[in-house]
Amino acid sequence: MGVLKNILIASAGLLSTGCYENVDIPFESKPVLCLNSLIAAGEKIEVSVTHTWDYSQEVVFDDIKVDDAIVEIYANDRLCDSDYIAEEGDRIRIYVTSAKYGEASAEVTVPYAVDFNVSNLRLNVVDRWKLPESLGSQEGEMGECRYLMMNVSADVEITDDSSAINYFEFRPYSKNFIRDILGIPDDDDNTTYYANSGYIGGDLQTDMEPIFHEHMDAFESMIGSTPYGVGFFTDRQFDGGSYTLHIIYKDARYWIRMQEYAPELLNVGYVFRLYTVSESYYNWSVYRWYTVDSGMSDLVDIGLSDAIWGYSNVSTGAGVVAAIACRSHNVDLSDLLKDQIDF
Repeated sequence: MGVLKNILIASAGLLSTGCYENVDIPFESKPVLCLNSLIAAGEKIEVSVTHTWDYSQEVVFDDIKVDDAIVEIYANDRLCDSDYIAEEGDRIRIYVTSAKYGEASAEVTVPYAVDFNVSNLRLNVVDRWKLPESLGSQEGEMGECRYLMMNVSADVEITDDSSAINYFEFRPYSKNFIRDILGIPDDDDNTTYYANSGYIGGDLQTDMEPIFHEHMDAFESMIGSTPYGVGFFTDRQFDGGSYTLHIIYKDARYWIRMQEYAPELLNVGYVFRLYTVSESYYNWSVYRWYTVDSGMSDLVDIGLSDAIWGYSNVSTGAGVVAAIACRSHNVDLSDLLKDQIDF
């Protein structure tokens, strides 16, 4: 029935559209200052200052930068120098003046990071195969390679002790931990040893976790929108309590060169990062989803819905000043992989 509804809506859209042309309506538009800054707890504060421009113009950064900008940063009402390190709980105010473009300001509070626990790590192999040599290598040079394709799942429990509304983004990534184990710097290009195994983390199934749907209304669900790629959410459903994210990765891949086997080659997996984000960050993320990935954006493109208004928390209405704090956990799959590799 849901598929039929989507087909009917899509058909109605085709029947309701027609030819169109671009019309350039002249109107007065005075450029204003645009401020963008992502303030991270534990890091210096950087601010990008540009000015707005006519949408019909093709510009590069040098065309919109503001050379005479004077930037002042206040932390808890005290003027900071350029080396100030933002801390959790800081109330940051950015004030910028320009003789040509006027003034602009924005304020944000750096959130407190929230810790989490990872449990019930599971690995389900869906396919496995062997190759006598690594693709692209000379025969016999690399020895036999073993490949696994698998689905990986884990539970991430978040405990919220605050009575205020908190905003989050879950942002994991796959990693080979051999660099850390052997003390190899990230900028070291010598891959002779740690390239003897590899891991591709697979496709994170965000549509399988209900809380990633909370920004979607009933209409979005009806027209087939999904939260694919979305990791942002709030604590409205568990304010002052706890919630467990059910994380699923599909079609992850691991390979190892058996000729070079060593136990540390099994140390692959993920870094799970939970960001506590400011309301401005969350609002901008929702806006971006609506304009890029939602079904509503498709209706806007064919003229069946009003344009989606942009989001800004800057006094001029241009730009976003946001803040984040982070906690992370390494999720090592070595114990699970050890039982799956046929030695």
